[in-house]
Amino acid sequence: MNVINIAGIFLLLRMAHSVGFNFTPAIWKLSAYTPLQSFEQAMVEYFETKTSMLSVAIRLEYSRAWRFVINEYLAKALRGKTTMKVEVFSDGVERKHRMFNYNLWYVDSYKAFRSLLPVVDRNFVEKMGQYMVVLKTPKHLNATEELTRIIREAYERNIVDIVVAYLDIKYKFNLYHYDLFQPQQCRKVLLANFNSFKDGLLKSETLFPIKFRNFHKCPIGFYMRSARPYFSYNLTSDGQQIDYFWGLEAKIAQTMATSLNFELSLQQSQRQLWSGNVYANGTSTGPFKSMAEKKFDILMGYYHFPVRSQYFAASNSYFITSTVVVIRKRKNVQLEGQWLLAPFQTSVWLVIVLMLLFGLALTTAARLVLGSSLALNLTWLDIFGLSLGSSRILSYNLISTNLFQILWILGFLVICATFQGKLYEAFNRKSTSSPLTVQQLIDLNYMFLVKSIYSQDLLDALKIPSQQIIVNDFAHNDDAFELLMNESRPLAVLTNNWQFFTYVATHRLYGKFDMVPRIVVVNQVCAYLRPQSYLIEPTNRVINALHSGGIIGKWIKDIAGTLGTPLELEAGLKRLTKALPKAISFRQQRIVFLSLAMLHAVSFIVFLMEILVEKISAHRHRRAAYSNRMIRVKLSDIKRYRK
Repeated sequence: MNVINIAGIFLLLRMAHSVGFNFTPAIWKLSAYTPLQSFEQAMVEYFETKTSMLSVAIRLEYSRAWRFVINEYLAKALRGKTTMKVEVFSDGVERKHRMFNYNLWYVDSYKAFRSLLPVVDRNFVEKMGQYMVVLKTPKHLNATEELTRIIREAYERNIVDIVVAYLDIKYKFNLYHYDLFQPQQCRKVLLANFNSFKDGLLKSETLFPIKFRNFHKCPIGFYMRSARPYFSYNLTSDGQQIDYFWGLEAKIAQTMATSLNFELSLQQSQRQLWSGNVYANGTSTGPFKSMAEKKFDILMGYYHFPVRSQYFAASNSYFITSTVVVIRKRKNVQLEGQWLLAPFQTSVWLVIVLMLLFGLALTTAARLVLGSSLALNLTWLDIFGLSLGSSRILSYNLISTNLFQILWILGFLVICATFQGKLYEAFNRKSTSSPLTVQQLIDLNYMFLVKSIYSQDLLDALKIPSQQIIVNDFAHNDDAFELLMNESRPLAVLTNNWQFFTYVATHRLYGKFDMVPRIVVVNQVCAYLRPQSYLIEPTNRVINALHSGGIIGKWIKDIAGTLGTPLELEAGLKRLTKALPKAISFRQQRIVFLSLAMLHAVSFIVFLMEILVEKISAHRHRRAAYSNRMIRVKLSDIKRYRK
């Protein structure tokens, strides 16, 4: 009899529904009013624009008779929807690690909600997705308490994007989410009613509001390894707190604090924490372990490694740099063109000596063969000048004149011959210093200085023998380069190329190092957070905004051009022109060329004076000869007269 009555009631309900009446036990009440659309239709339209796969869960612990009504509403909402598939389940344990980005759940209690949650371990780092939870509690449960427990459980499970739609009155759903930061209330789960659905319409178009836009001056802990030019700081006089900090990562952190309105809480970079790492079995050391222990919230300044992102949430990369191999300069290779300013090398003097010997030998041989002819009746000084390239045979009576002529010819000969020879050498000689490779350094028994952050896979890929590897985590990055400068044995350093260029520019050590042309690996620098941290979304929002606006690129150029502390920055700008390598010029050799020019002018004057003296001498000789001739004529006339 009871079965027949239930069947009759069900048939009556179906007939009433077909003519426009709505039967909704508790949630869906009998009413002649039909809204524009049901809540399910509104949700399906929203999810249809987001995904092609929707996860629907129904778990009713106390109101199981409602299931067929929920199914009917869902069937009506999904009718004709061919672009989206739906998976329906009722137990989170059955799905285990199967998760969906978009979820529509129906529950009647906190117990039902907890049963639907997927089973994940504490190291699960993927995003938990969006959850629209429809809740209607039975009369014997406290609705506010059940709603609060659901929200708290979502927070404990690191579910950030969750909205609970609670049926308040007929055809009206109040939408709740949680917030953690309010004025004077930090990291406290608070319910917030942000939207409502009434008479088939949403009060606001926002279904899943963007959270954590304003932290209301709540402190957020940061840890950054002190490494120029990424991050450096000064301590207060008592050495207990950070007084001032600067660098690329400091700018990013300050921008995040300003845009998200939180108090930036920085921890001092302790040396024992610098070299932390994450291993394949999930264990961590150093700052990663401290972050897992909730000693701070965000870790910046470390490379993005796959094993790290398996156990910690990684932000978008904010900087890309490469790892290179650096060695001390193999030899003092002159800059291109420097040979013009320093031409007097052994090979040049050897050529001059050979030319002198050849000239002396040739002249001496000619004198022996031809004998004492007028053309070869020269002194040794004349022969020496001739061997230096004199264009005319000099046979002055004064030895000082010949010696002075030889000296200025020698000066110009050295300059011209050296310039021509070196110019020919520059165009025809191939470079003798070919760039080294990592394998050549290994063959030359170089020791490779590396940090513990470099994975063994990287060292194996470079084929560096273990006996040639020195692992050392220096307190400061500059210490590795200082060791490289002072170490007598062959040593190579695996380092960040930006840190290397920073050291060279800061200490003005241009031309003191060689770098292997091959890039070892390209590294992405990112921020790490605890698994499924609610801070990952706001962190990525700020980083993406800085990238899209070109701000990070500008900071990199500014920091790369002016490195050091703020005081060093100001002083460096004043001495920038003095610190940069100067262009090659002949200013250093000006005195040499001026001296040679003066000697040339003096020698020319001497030459003119010699000609003038020769002419005066000749004129005197002619006058003397004329006088002698006239005297002889007179004497002859006197003799004839006496006869």
